[in-house]
Amino acid sequence: RFDLIRIMNNMKVFVGKWVLDGSVSEEPDNGRVLNSAEFVLRETPTGLEQTSRFIYTNSKGVTSAPPTDYEYFIPDYGTGKIFYLGVEKNHSGLTFTETGTIASEKTNSFTVTTTYPDKPNAKRVEYTVTLENGKWHQIAKRSDENGKVIGTEIINLKRL
Repeated sequence: RFDLIRIMNNMKVFVGKWVLDGSVSEEPDNGRVLNSAEFVLRETPTGLEQTSRFIYTNSKGVTSAPPTDYEYFIPDYGTGKIFYLGVEKNHSGLTFTETGTIASEKTNSFTVTTTYPDKPNAKRVEYTVTLENGKWHQIAKRSDENGKVIGTEIINLKRL
């Protein structure tokens, strides 16, 4: 139970509104440029909720703003774990969800790990957020169903 409280406290350090600070590093380069990003993390009666908004320009110069992403971090005091639920909507209005877990190995940092629905032991995305010099520093790694890392993204945000 103390781990759950420690993790939630580490996450609460990030409560507030954050915007893109600098450029994003993405490997492999997918040809699009992230023009702006805004993350808002807030406390709710059931845990934490994060909304994320992005504006991209693709390699053909077309700018787009996908629908807002929603992420929920819900503490389960019965199991002592934090449940993760991510909800995305594409431009066609179709909704996609992913689930996962939250861990925290050091102060002012947390890691979200999601898995493939049909392979619960295979990491799909793992991202770690760390507070560095007052800024949100995030490293995200995408993996295929066999565990091979197929993409890495590094983003920095500053608090508004």
